[in-house]
Amino acid sequence: MTATLLVGPARPGGAAPPDRPHLTPPGKTALLDGEAGLAKVDADLLRARLLDADGLSARDVVRRVPGLDVQDDLVALDLTVDVTGRVEEALAAAGMIVDDTYPQYGRIAGRAPLGALAAIAAIDEVRLVRQVIRPRTRVGSVQSQGDAAIGADVARSALGVDGTGITIGIISDSFDAGSTGTVSGTGCTRTVSGTPSQLSGDL
Repeated sequence: MTATLLVGPARPGGAAPPDRPHLTPPGKTALLDGEAGLAKVDADLLRARLLDADGLSARDVVRRVPGLDVQDDLVALDLTVDVTGRVEEALAAAGMIVDDTYPQYGRIAGRAPLGALAAIAAIDEVRLVRQVIRPRTRVGSVQSQGDAAIGADVARSALGVDGTGITIGIISDSFDAGSTGTVSGTGCTRTVSGTPSQLSGDL
């Protein structure tokens, strides 16, 4: 058996790959509304944008695009972006309210009108624009995606273990931010109370 390996010239200096607009899925092309920059935006947001442009109310848009997190006519967004002071100013000028910035992860979270998506996507530093999926409550027992991500399902089937009798502690990095909660106690008996997540019933 003979195999042929074709090797093209390397990109100089580790340059980023060129844009490939031809890789946009055919089903998404119709949602771009003639604006190539919108290829950075996920398909559900593009659908919602067109519905909004057609004059549908925010409530009707959410009915048509389940999972969209819209409050006060602003949709929650998660951006993959080159985080700089300039880009935050550009996002604000485009109509986005920046809630959180994570330079170490190249992410910005915030809210914006659906009509601002084109202006947001046109910013050079913005790589991807995704919706923040609205959480669903009172759905009963569910299987976490983390179960498969960390191989716990494989461990159960291969080793016959399920964690019964094992005491664990969980530290969430989402608490590494300003909070209105209080910490009481000392050492290992310290407890956190009064945080927004606890008061809302999420924890």
